[in-house]
Amino acid sequence: MEKIVIKNKENINQTLFVDFFKNSKNDILPEIDLKSDNIPKKNFINEMNYAYLFAFDGNSYLSVEQLRKLQEKVLGNFKEIYPFAGSSIEISNSPYNFLLVEVKEECLILSKFTINLVAFSEDEDGEVKSYFLFEEKDKHILFYESLDVMFVKDKHYKPVRLGFGGIGATEMKETVFKGMPLFYQVEDFERDKVRDWPTTLTYGDLLRAQRDSLNRKELLQKHLKKASDLDGVINFNKFTVTEVYTLVKAATEFEEKTFINFVKWFREKGRYIKIFSYIPYKFKNYRSEIMIAFVLDSIGESGIYEDDDIALDDTSYYLARDYIRMCRMRRRKVKIDFSSSRKLEEKHDKLFASIENKNLKERHGNSKFEIYDEYRPLIEAVNKHSNPLKYLKRPVDLIVEGNKMGHCVGSYIGAVEMGECVILTVDLDDIHYTLEVSAVVKDDGLVGYHLCQMQSKYNGGVKNPEHRNQVITFLNNIDLSIKKRKRKTKKK
Repeated sequence: MEKIVIKNKENINQTLFVDFFKNSKNDILPEIDLKSDNIPKKNFINEMNYAYLFAFDGNSYLSVEQLRKLQEKVLGNFKEIYPFAGSSIEISNSPYNFLLVEVKEECLILSKFTINLVAFSEDEDGEVKSYFLFEEKDKHILFYESLDVMFVKDKHYKPVRLGFGGIGATEMKETVFKGMPLFYQVEDFERDKVRDWPTTLTYGDLLRAQRDSLNRKELLQKHLKKASDLDGVINFNKFTVTEVYTLVKAATEFEEKTFINFVKWFREKGRYIKIFSYIPYKFKNYRSEIMIAFVLDSIGESGIYEDDDIALDDTSYYLARDYIRMCRMRRRKVKIDFSSSRKLEEKHDKLFASIENKNLKERHGNSKFEIYDEYRPLIEAVNKHSNPLKYLKRPVDLIVEGNKMGHCVGSYIGAVEMGECVILTVDLDDIHYTLEVSAVVKDDGLVGYHLCQMQSKYNGGVKNPEHRNQVITFLNNIDLSIKKRKRKTKKK
């Protein structure tokens, strides 16, 4: 086996980073600025041996002189409104931010600080002084030994994935480690990205690849089984890391000829499409939306992406979405050999019929879905007597609903069983709707519910915008504090 040449011959440790910052030409704020009133403070910041502070405004890092001028300008503007504002003013959009890098013995700690308050005070002579109060927004830790970059929140650690704001959550196209060989691939990624696209690759993957002298192609081949089979289809150097990742994952879902057409389309159009802003920020959602856009473009209906919303009666979007989902469910390769919405509908209905027949054979008519904890507040709210919504609690209910409405809700049985969504119905102004609702769960737990679909008969969409608003208002007002209740046991 050929021996790998390590580009980073130095030991990756505290000394490496201390020496780098000591000799760096980056605009690091000098030690005297660590004692200023207008920088973020921790109780022990002045006692740190190795703490380095950077200022940035969203576009670039600021030199000491640039920071001083910006501070004077911002504070001057606030002084003018002091008599009318009281003793302090809350800041919704911080005019600039700070990145504090602490070089510890076993790790680096990168903390982002934003301005959240401007406070005022008067001295004995009546002179007004103003100063900033800061809030720590994000904290990342880079461990030397494993080269993992972890996001820290409420004592929980999660790997920092590409597309989620960069190391230190600065969202800059360069790092404070500019010029350090270990970060060459990180800088390439930040510079190449057009927009923040989700992916399951992490910054740790990039750092370890650089340590082991892996290029972009080798990095992807190491993490994706299908990457080595795509040499004749994808030029790895003409796409960003996240774009190639999307293409490689899509290769597992398309049949061969369709995939070749998808790569060509993605290179010319797909990589520039802006996904709807309300789509949950996950790689699976992003990949699905790109595939849907490809299907719609194949039938000449890609115009829906000109706005940031889906037309209420745009059935082609939902047909494409459901067709891709059902192909995944049946482990079938997506094959686009049609060029009209009518043909898409025929393929959709044929696949749905096969799924429905399979479900009818396998399901027991009276069995109920398991209720996952994150859906209990929703179902308890729906089951109240005064509520017009109805929860479909059995697999057979979905099949009956699909037959009655002429759409494919019967194929959602697997998704409901896995806790990906629940299916509800509602009658508004004599119009019957089928609703797909999913729970939105973040690090802190359940934060709300997302209305994925609202369909009238034959995938007719929403007939009146007010109907959708009523459902969304109901979902937004659900009490999320309802906990799982223990069953009462009968006394013997």
